[in-house]
Amino acid sequence: MKKIKHLLSLLIILALTISLTSCLSFVRDIKIYKDGSGEETLTIEFGRDFMMMLVSLVSAADSTREKSYADSLYNDELFIQDTKAKYENIPGVTLIDINSKTNKDSSKTMTVTYLFDDVSIIGSAVDVGNENLPDSKTEITYEDQEDKVYFKYVYEPKKDEETNDETDSTEADFKESMSEIFEDYTMEFNIEFEYDVISTNATSIDGRRLSWLYDLSEIYMMEEPLVLEAVLQK
Repeated sequence: MKKIKHLLSLLIILALTISLTSCLSFVRDIKIYKDGSGEETLTIEFGRDFMMMLVSLVSAADSTREKSYADSLYNDELFIQDTKAKYENIPGVTLIDINSKTNKDSSKTMTVTYLFDDVSIIGSAVDVGNENLPDSKTEITYEDQEDKVYFKYVYEPKKDEETNDETDSTEADFKESMSEIFEDYTMEFNIEFEYDVISTNATSIDGRRLSWLYDLSEIYMMEEPLVLEAVLQK
């Protein structure tokens, strides 16, 4: 409880003192084959101001860690090694490529490309090393029913089993502050199927390629599951 309150205070200070016009975006380009296997390229863009915010947050909690933490954030080789180890421990995943690049403006671009044996894996694969998203659980289904295939991706925020009025209030304040910090940041899902699309709740459609675009602030504040779905013609 004290840790959450302390972090909340730091976040509020940072939200008031740091410009948050820079970029933080998650783009997932996924291709799903007819048998439910496929491939994904995950691209994460960290703007310079966002990187500075992370360093400031750590420094506010422990000023002695500022330099070492900043060095680790910009250590591309360390990111690649750490991410590679995590992906290689996911059953059903074949890692193809990892890249981390520090740009001239001190922003960062990170990409991970991998193959998956089963579509259910794409729920856990994106969580690897992704500490900027709220705790959640994900369930993906890809079911044949006669002449159709039903795809559903359900992203549900985790809730603490033991809560009281004080913890509920603190967590609500925490989520509100996080929502404000991530107000202009986005998460994009692009999924391409090998079947024609009959219906979907996607934000946009381009043939067999469907796109869903969300603000990260909405994801932090959501109470109900985020659902991506499509009905496909076999």
